[in-house]
Amino acid sequence: MRSRDRLLVFLGLLVLAGCSDPAKNLASSDPRARVQAIRALAASGGDAAAERVASVARHEDTATATEAIVALGRMSSVRSVDALAEVATKEERAELRQLAITALAQRPTAGAAETFRQVVRNDAAPEVRAAAAMGLASQGAMDDVTLLVEAAGVETDPAATRSEVTALGTLLGVRFPYDPNEPPEVRQERLARTLAVADHLYKVRKGLVPNDLGREDHGGGR
Repeated sequence: MRSRDRLLVFLGLLVLAGCSDPAKNLASSDPRARVQAIRALAASGGDAAAERVASVARHEDTATATEAIVALGRMSSVRSVDALAEVATKEERAELRQLAITALAQRPTAGAAETFRQVVRNDAAPEVRAAAAMGLASQGAMDDVTLLVEAAGVETDPAATRSEVTALGTLLGVRFPYDPNEPPEVRQERLARTLAVADHLYKVRKGLVPNDLGREDHGGGR
């Protein structure tokens, strides 16, 4: 019997013996076993496998949760997107929320974009808000300009502000300068001008105002 045939027979015996389901190791006390189970499930794909991986995406062991989130980001099922959204909006650990947002940014869906909007509005961690803003840069719609203008106008973290300004520029097709290392008063003055221009350009694109940046009514009071 050839080695390939022997391997197939061996795998068949494993199936018959009930040893082919990697999900049984998700509850293992050995983190290495959990990681191997997650990788095996991710390779199998499908909503059922994604559901099982999702069950440990908020595991108390951060390494296990990280592996699960990365795996969900590589899976193509609808359930994997929903699971990432749950982590992004409900997980207590900011680093895991950020990782879920980064994974969602690679999955262009309406659900992912809505998750980014929710996080930009509500997340307490600036690094997570920044990641969500960049998600909107790649998956958002023109109407998200309004959300980003509002978010940048009240943002207290310079790095997150830079991401929000970058996202605005991407959606509008304009490069807006913003340096978080500039003196605060310079940053604020530049940001005010940027948000006024972004607001005006949005209104122009929507046909709400003429294309004239010299007009007073361009949102500069925000």
